[in-house]
Amino acid sequence: MENRLKDLFQKAQEGNKDALLMLIEQFMPLINKYKRKLDCDGSETDLLIKFIEIVKSEKTVNLMTDKQLIKYIETCIRNEYIRLSKNQSKVQKSELLILDDDIPDKMDLYNEINIKTTVIQALNQLTSLQREIIIRAIMNNEKEKDIASDLNISQQAVNKAKNKALEKLKNFFDWRL
Repeated sequence: MENRLKDLFQKAQEGNKDALLMLIEQFMPLINKYKRKLDCDGSETDLLIKFIEIVKSEKTVNLMTDKQLIKYIETCIRNEYIRLSKNQSKVQKSELLILDDDIPDKMDLYNEINIKTTVIQALNQLTSLQREIIIRAIMNNEKEKDIASDLNISQQAVNKAKNKALEKLKNFFDWRL
């Protein structure tokens, strides 16, 4: 009776399905323990397949006692759990990366559209000359002297148009807030 487990292993390796079912039943608590820890679809099946591979392996027959067999199976199932856990972690990380790449944050997108719309509305409050000067001087960081030269007007006229435009923009945004 000392090597009852070893006898079941030998019978299962010889193709006795009842012996295999008895072994599965005996080690099901161990499989369920790691299945709950994994908490993912198919983990029980993966662990059962690994258990059957262990039973069918020739290494298990060479172990002397039931105690050695139990220790060996516990170690193999724990190692399979670790392998599955690492794979599950990799899959979850790659899924998160895919989600981050494919789906823009809706609030960021909404805010970006809202800001662009507001800037367009603000610029529409200006004359075409004021708008061009603001875009070139403020947004493109061009010098007033260069803008004046391109528009064939004085630098003072550029400065005066820019200041009037900035005042209009200030009033527009003050009213919006």
